[in-house]
Amino acid sequence: MNLQSSGFIFGDADLVKQLCVNLLTNATRHTPCGPAVELTLSSDAEWVKLIVCANGLGIPAAERTKVFGRFYRLDKTLGSPGTELGLSLVRAVADLHGGQIFLSDNRTGLVCTVSFPVAVGSSAFGA
Repeated sequence: MNLQSSGFIFGDADLVKQLCVNLLTNATRHTPCGPAVELTLSSDAEWVKLIVCANGLGIPAAERTKVFGRFYRLDKTLGSPGTELGLSLVRAVADLHGGQIFLSDNRTGLVCTVSFPVAVGSSAFGA
């Protein structure tokens, strides 16, 4: 875990907590040989970013927009437990808070970055 953030967001604490749980559950569930998950929290003047890097199966670039749909499952995850709602809920919570979500390649898996706007009146730099 790497915490480098001093920014704040306004939001529903329970929903943001559920977003984190869903991301970490997905990261560990889809990592075949002992999960290696790195969690980073950082901020700048505009965004507070939650970054989850996992060494799991990854998601092909062509599938990345589809995985945010309800009940969507990649072929390579068939047979693994889950409701197929995890990433659709993550997207919904991010949207509700004015945030953005991006999926990108990790060396051996996937990086998921969720960015929330810094709360008005707060600053990552204490100004």
